[in-house]
Amino acid sequence: MKYFYFDEGKKKGIDGSTPQPATEAEVLAAWDAMSGQPLSFLGIVNEAGVTLQFMWEEDGSMVVDVPVPERSGSWTKTSDEADCKRIIADFYAGSDPTQIDDLTFEEW
Repeated sequence: MKYFYFDEGKKKGIDGSTPQPATEAEVLAAWDAMSGQPLSFLGIVNEAGVTLQFMWEEDGSMVVDVPVPERSGSWTKTSDEADCKRIIADFYAGSDPTQIDDLTFEEW
């Protein structure tokens, strides 16, 4: 798997067009190092090219987002840190992120 991120508070990251290989532990360490500033994001891309991304919101919540370009939209939901970390672990274990509980599809 590969990951990308941008930390709005630190003004640094890894561009989504050039994600870097990372283990689950490395992604979780990057997560823990994030400032949590709104508009920050972290994404993971699996071997099949499926992207799972997380965005920090103004109220401290996070948006889980699974883009589906061929449908011009994303599966999405609002969540918290504990749920997001569980979702990351499940994704690394091979789960289909479109099957995450409580997702709704939103067109772009």
